[in-house]
Amino acid sequence: MKVELRNVKRLEALSEETDCFSAMVVIDGKVAGVVTNAGHGGPNDYGFNTKELSAYCKTLPPLVVPKEWGLTKPLDMDVDLLIGELLNVWEEKRRIKNACKKHLVFRLIGDEEGSFRTVNQPYSARTKEWLVGKFGDKVERIFNEEV
Repeated sequence: MKVELRNVKRLEALSEETDCFSAMVVIDGKVAGVVTNAGHGGPNDYGFNTKELSAYCKTLPPLVVPKEWGLTKPLDMDVDLLIGELLNVWEEKRRIKNACKKHLVFRLIGDEEGSFRTVNQPYSARTKEWLVGKFGDKVERIFNEEV
């Protein structure tokens, strides 16, 4: 099953304990409905039946959480956690896309997953040539080529 968020609208100014957002949930290419959260600490609100999505979540591995959360074991995946993870992926793509507008954006082999490096020059054949000349086979990804 492929689950995506589309038409994400995030209101960071209204986010208190949780992300304040609305998004369209798409399952296997079909719109399932809308998910929202007012940002006051409660669970997400779903404008559709989540029974199918909930069953799918039970097939997913538990979510490993950062040590600073103070939990001793991973969390069983549920619909709210899945939507939260998809929102994190959306946010990361947005950050990279924005960075690519004015910078050469890349990651080297061995860099932390989810991180990227930038060069304060727009992407071009010349900046790519410089990057490959400087780092060679250590270049894992050039994000500008994926946007």
